Amino acid sequence: MIFKCNSHLNTYKTIVLLSVLSVFSLVSFSKNEIKKTNEDIIDTNAKLIPNNPWDFLTEYSAIYQVYYDDDLVGTANETLTFDNDLWKLEMSARLKKFFFKIRSNEFSEFAFNNQVLYTQRFYSKTEITFKKDKVIEQIFDWKNKVETGLYKKRSWQIPLEQQVFDRMSHTIQLRQNLFNSKNSSPTKESSPTNESSLTKESNSTNESETIPLEFLVSHKGKRESYIYKSLGIEKLNTPFGDYDAVKLERTKKNGDKFLIWLSPKLNYFPIKISQKEEDKSEVSFLLKSLTYSKTNEAVEIPTKI
Repeated sequence: MIFKCNSHLNTYKTIVLLSVLSVFSLVSFSKNEIKKTNEDIIDTNAKLIPNNPWDFLTEYSAIYQVYYDDDLVGTANETLTFDNDLWKLEMSARLKKFFFKIRSNEFSEFAFNNQVLYTQRFYSKTEITFKKDKVIEQIFDWKNKVETGLYKKRSWQIPLEQQVFDRMSHTIQLRQNLFNSKNSSPTKESSPTNESSLTKESNSTNESETIPLEFLVSHKGKRESYIYKSLGIEKLNTPFGDYDAVKLERTKKNGDKFLIWLSPKLNYFPIKISQKEEDKSEVSFLLKSLTYSKTNEAVEIPTKI
């Protein structure tokens, strides 16, 4: 993996984890162009979205400690902001081990229409010692129903025929699915064989309901279903405190495991993110701090547990 002096290939692999949350840089598409092409999608009242399934969203700033196995190798900063009718989820990570350095910056912009999340733009830039910078850029034009993108020397255009997320915005939808499921009943610990939904018991009936844990994600010009499997509830000790968390796992096509722990007490905010490659070391993000923006102080964060 990264940080082993004799393996530049393994250095590259660790970036897969950084891509889960990351943040920003300059892009070739202007905000005015994006706003113009998507003006029929953007809900200008989306900041607070009162009385709907997204009322848990508020601006915040978070810091994660990043570990390579048990070694602290850097930090990652994540923010969620609202500006010019768009929500923006950003993350930047700075890691160092021996003579290897990684700088990862990424962001996703999204908006709402009729309480449905629409990804607008995704951008990612990764810098690794001894490697060429890697840049990914995607624009989702819902008015003309087409996604355009750039990666290395390759560009693409893909029809937008159904709801699709980028690799960051799907985590917002995941939080929404979990958050709104808890309003009626607690979540049950599900069997590891349940690969696309989380089972909960309804208070009003004896029938069980399922929480969708499958998301269509567009990345590097390809569409892929991200399918999460519930591993139950786990108590975690983080630099930010001790929390019970829903533990979810996604197995990639190459066999790598991506895990995420979301705290019901924090409106299913991710308190730990981890990636484990087969026969390799583990890279983990642990929540160190979480601060809600002063601009949203008037909005009470619901904690329906």
